[in-house]
Amino acid sequence: MDAGTMTPIHIVLATNASGVGLLRVALYSLFRTSSDPRALAVHVFASGLSAADKSGLRAVAALFRGGRVDIVDRNADAFSDVACANKSIPPEACLRFLIPDVLRDAPRAIYLDIDVLCRADIAGLWNIPMDGAVCLGSDKEWAHPAYARKIGLGDDDVYINSGVMVWDLRKFREEGLAERMIEAVRGYGRNLPCVDQDVINLELRGRIGTFSHLWNYTTFEYKTKFGERKDAKLLHFTNVPKPWNLRSFGWRDREWWRAKLGMELRLLLARFRRPDDAADLPSASYFRTRPPCSGARRPTSFDRAAAERAVRGELTVVNVPHAFAG
Repeated sequence: MDAGTMTPIHIVLATNASGVGLLRVALYSLFRTSSDPRALAVHVFASGLSAADKSGLRAVAALFRGGRVDIVDRNADAFSDVACANKSIPPEACLRFLIPDVLRDAPRAIYLDIDVLCRADIAGLWNIPMDGAVCLGSDKEWAHPAYARKIGLGDDDVYINSGVMVWDLRKFREEGLAERMIEAVRGYGRNLPCVDQDVINLELRGRIGTFSHLWNYTTFEYKTKFGERKDAKLLHFTNVPKPWNLRSFGWRDREWWRAKLGMELRLLLARFRRPDDAADLPSASYFRTRPPCSGARRPTSFDRAAAERAVRGELTVVNVPHAFAG
């Protein structure tokens, strides 16, 4: 399929400068597992990133033919007044509420936290039918009934983790759902422990669909559903300690580190590789006509018979003849 005619898969991640290292690994795993990186339209909602930070993100995408990253500068200070009881949730978590307005031509979008590792083509998540829902999330029971009732949900309401979601952006725009959630985020304040995630579940109650927890397999599930880890399509390192904290490194974190080291190696090799475009390389006529180097003599003749033998794979090295079959 031509890159200009394919329907892009819109994916959004949000970060500040402190999360760039994690985001690079997430992006690497996202592109590496895609059957066609050209189909991925990755948008990074960034707050406070330097030019070097942005260059590092683009370098990861450039490892894959057709890979690209759109960096959208948005100042998270607009959400600095959001009072959250959980201090580990940064203001950048609220940047996701800007998705419908920024991606005005996109029919839907996948939102991912930066502490994820893709193990399967994200197109599988993109193609899950929404069946009338405005939001899809993992079918994992994230909240105990007591917690759900505490924040105002009923026993039959779904509570999803907001780190991996699919949004129907058309309905979000038509109904002003993002604006409603931004207003709610500021209104609830410290009454909600996970204010951004709780607001999504409260404001979209009754309109949230689900997908398999294998698309949001969390570190919490290592204990409860460890046997299914081999089938997980996306790992989400929700709990602390995180795998990138060397002081708490465990055997189950090795997959994240393998991805990170693989990414760094490929980035290092990319600095020395030849250009992919043959047009960037000098043509044969250049070498035939260029002036000789200082002190060098251009040969006036050559052994045509030896050249013909070399073409056939028949060479003589240190007086030892050898024929290379094929």
